Amino acid sequence: MRVFAKSYFFGILVLSLIFKFFLFGCDNGTTSGDGGDGTFTITDIPPEYNGYYAYFVAWDFDIDIVGCQSINMATQTVTLSRISNGKVNMPVWRINESSNTATGYSGNGIFYHNTVEIYSTGTLPDAVRPLESIHFDYITFTTGSATKSFNDGAPNSGGIGSGGW
Repeated sequence: MRVFAKSYFFGILVLSLIFKFFLFGCDNGTTSGDGGDGTFTITDIPPEYNGYYAYFVAWDFDIDIVGCQSINMATQTVTLSRISNGKVNMPVWRINESSNTATGYSGNGIFYHNTVEIYSTGTLPDAVRPLESIHFDYITFTTGSATKSFNDGAPNSGGIGSGGW
């Protein structure tokens, strides 16, 4: 099951990137920069999610970013950020598929197709299905950081315990 979960997680990531390149094959110049200490903060998270873990994924025309505590591309392990007091701060990482690396993001730009997922366990791919999945149409990052209210997102699932997606 663990091998399946790892393959499943990275298979979904690859498929989303292929979809992105198919739809948005060129750079529109809205994003730039990496190598920094950007943070994505979600506020106003309902109290029932305190103690759970969050993961963020987004892309623009030429940049893919994720929000999590840490990411190890070599072992394909993602450590998620813990939700506390209705809030979570996730370091933002720029993913470079060609070199199989993740570096801190510090750029400016608008990202499309943003999803925040909440999991019961602190690592991926251990947690295959999210408890909750929230979509944000547009998120503007300045020097690698952005903040959104949970209430600004549109749910992608039926809520806690629904099995996600």
